[in-house]
Parts: sequence; structure tokens; C-alpha cells
Amino acid sequence: MTVVAYRIVLVDTNCFLRLYQSPASPLLGQDIGGYRLLTLGCLIDEFLENPALVLNYRWISSKPIIDEVQKAKLKISEIYKRKVRANSLELKLFADTFIRDYCRKRKIVPRGLSSRDLELLGTAIVLKCVIATDEWPLTQVSKELMEDPDYEIEIFNSLDVLSILESHGRLSADERRQTVDSWKRLSEKLPRDWEAQYQLLFGEAPGSPDEE
Repeated sequence: MTVVAYRIVLVDTNCFLRLYQSPASPLLGQDIGGYRLLTLGCLIDEFLENPALVLNYRWISSKPIIDEVQKAKLKISEIYKRKVRANSLELKLFADTFIRDYCRKRKIVPRGLSSRDLELLGTAIVLKCVIATDEWPLTQVSKELMEDPDYEIEIFNSLDVLSILESHGRLSADERRQTVDSWKRLSEKLPRDWEAQYQLLFGEAPGSPDEE
């Protein structure tokens, strides 16, 4: 029997909301390019418990998609759950201090990690996962932790995941362009300098939603 190795990618709420604007289906729960795309129960709840999100992304709350999302919920043992809780508690002070200093140096308003962010980060550390997020506080804290070889985590954003989907035949170039255009039309808060990353990943500049 062939054993297929994969690394878990934990996709956070804002990231899976964007990815489900693509025609890639099925998406969460799938093995793609050596990665398995999963999410956490608390992140699914973050979507379902927010009426504004459910309204704005109503196609995701439809039964076929939300069933797929629910099936992609990471399942871990009680032992690992306790490890995640312990890691999340330990990370809170570090994350709060790091973000405060990061924001002070750049003269921007601090925005700390939520309890769900900390659970996601704690889970990734315990299981050595990749985090897929477009949230800058979580991204910056994760990158700081990645400087320490003891933290075997990695960080992706929505464009990175689109690139994996396209390079493994789950999206065409046109479908990727249409997906990114939909993000722009919906005024999604994409990562800073995302246009430069797009150019690097796909070898072209992102087009305008009004272009033919």
C-alpha cells in the first residue's frame, strides 16, 4: 500500500471565504501538491455566527459548500487539544507584546490576536502545520516565531494557495484572474503589496475588474 505524505494547511476564516470565490471544487479537505487543506471548528463558527458574513458570503453557507467545510474540520485527540490550549496561553503574552512593539515602531493602531487566532497558531505549532491567512497581525507574529527553528510552522496567504491550486490543475489561469477580480470587486482587504506578490507568482500584473 502506498502511503501519501502531506502537510496540513490550516486555512483561516478570511482565507477560506476568499478561496471559495474561486471555481475550485472540491476545495477544503482535499490533498493538493503535498498539502491537505483543513480548517478549525472555531473558524467555521466565526463565519456561521456572524450574520453579516453569512449574508455577504451566502453561497458558502449553502448546504453543499458548508457541508464540505464542516467535513474539513481538523480532528485531534484530547491530548493534543490540551497541548494546543497550553501553547495558546503561552503565546498570548508574546503575541501581545510583539504586536504592540511592531505597531509602535510603525505608528499604527495595535490590533492583537483573537482567541481564535491564538488557537490556530497554537494548533499549527503543536502539529507543525502551515497557516493560510491574510490577517497581518497573525502573519507578523507567525513570521517572528519562524525565526526560531523550534517552531516548525509556515505561513501562506490566499495568493499562495491560489498558486498551488493552479500549478496542480485545480484552477486555470483565467479562473485565477476571475477569482482575484472578484476579491477586488468585493473590496476584500488583501495583504499589503499583494500586487507585487501576484506578479512574482503568476508572471503578470493583476488586471482591472473592468478589463475585457
